[in-house]
Amino acid sequence: MTACSNFAVIREKIKLTHDTQHIQAFKAQYDKLYSEFMEGLLEEFKHMKEGYLVEYQDNYQINLNEKQANIDSFIDRIEEKKNQVFNLEKVKEQNVSCMQRFFDMKVR
Repeated sequence: MTACSNFAVIREKIKLTHDTQHIQAFKAQYDKLYSEFMEGLLEEFKHMKEGYLVEYQDNYQINLNEKQANIDSFIDRIEEKKNQVFNLEKVKEQNVSCMQRFFDMKVR
C-alpha cells in the first residue's frame, strides 16, 4: 500500500480472474430479462392492436349506419316529391278540364 496523503490511501487493484463464469452468468440473466421484457412488450402491442381493430370496426359500423340512415332519408324525400308531383299533375288536369268546360260553355 502506498499513501498519497494523510487522508487517502490507495490500494492495489483487485485483479479479476480470467474465469468467464461471471460473464456467462451475466449474459444468461440479461437474456432472461430481455426475453421477459420482449414477451411483455409483444403482448402489450397485441392488446393495443386488438383494441385499435375493435375501435376501427365500431367506428366503421357507426359511419355505415349513419350513411344508410341518410340514404333512407333521401329515398323517403324523393318518394314524397314524386307523390307531390303526382298530386300536382292531378290538380293540373282538373284545372285544365275545368277551364276547358268553362270555355266550352262560353262558346255555346
